Amino acid sequence: MRHAIVLAANYDYVNAAETTLKSIFYHTPHAQVYLANMDILQEWFTNINQKLAGINPSYRNISCIGNSF
Repeated sequence: MRHAIVLAANYDYVNAAETTLKSIFYHTPHAQVYLANMDILQEWFTNINQKLAGINPSYRNISCIGNSF
C-alpha cells in the first residue's frame, strides 16, 4: 500500500521538515511525500537526498509562488 503525505514548510522550518521526512521514510518507507514550499533552496534538497540515500525516499518538491499556502 502506498501512502501520500503532503507537508508545507518554509526555510524557517527546514530543520523540522528534515526531521519529519526522516521519520516518515523510516517508519513508512513506501510513502510518497510532497513538500510544498516557497523559499527552500535547491541545495537543501541535494543534501537531504544524500542523507536519505540508504532509505530510497520518494518525495516531490512543490515550489509555491505567493504569500500563503
